[in-house]
Amino acid sequence: MSSTTIDNATIYPNPTEEEKQEIITKLGLKPFTNKNDSNVNRITIKKQNSESFEYLDNPEIYFSANTNNFVIFGKFQDSQAEPVAKEPENIKPTVDKSPNAIHQDLGAQADAPKASKEEILSHYQNKDNVVVDKAFLKEFGDGITEHQIDVVSRQTGCTDKYMIYKVLSEKKQDLITSIITVKELID
Repeated sequence: MSSTTIDNATIYPNPTEEEKQEIITKLGLKPFTNKNDSNVNRITIKKQNSESFEYLDNPEIYFSANTNNFVIFGKFQDSQAEPVAKEPENIKPTVDKSPNAIHQDLGAQADAPKASKEEILSHYQNKDNVVVDKAFLKEFGDGITEHQIDVVSRQTGCTDKYMIYKVLSEKKQDLITSIITVKELID
């Protein structure tokens, strides 16, 4: 996973298809792809002096060959909002949604034992004194890089590399979700 920081970005909110083509033609832009000629899957934007993130999934990215300018088209999503998965229309839910069933479910959830913060933190503790370095990540990292660990560390202020490694593993290397989780753990 790679990221690029763009200091001066121009944002065009909700342009029509005609406006997109006008911008692309006017600025002489070309489609942008990664070094391995693949499209960019996600762009994450952190506003200066803010802890919130916004991201675009599957954005359209164009660049100017003459300058270091990028134009990005896509729909912003807030990092706090969980993506909603669409259910296929032909599958009917098998969950009982009657008021009595919902009331029983809520009662069961309220009675269920809750894990304390100490119990949750103990899951992320480095009990075996593992050193998370390049060699460890190469052998056990499943694609997690030192750069990803450094990004999460910088954004959260957490210095426990093992905790960050475990969170990144559990969150399938999603940096935004990992940052939010680590912040919740250390606060």
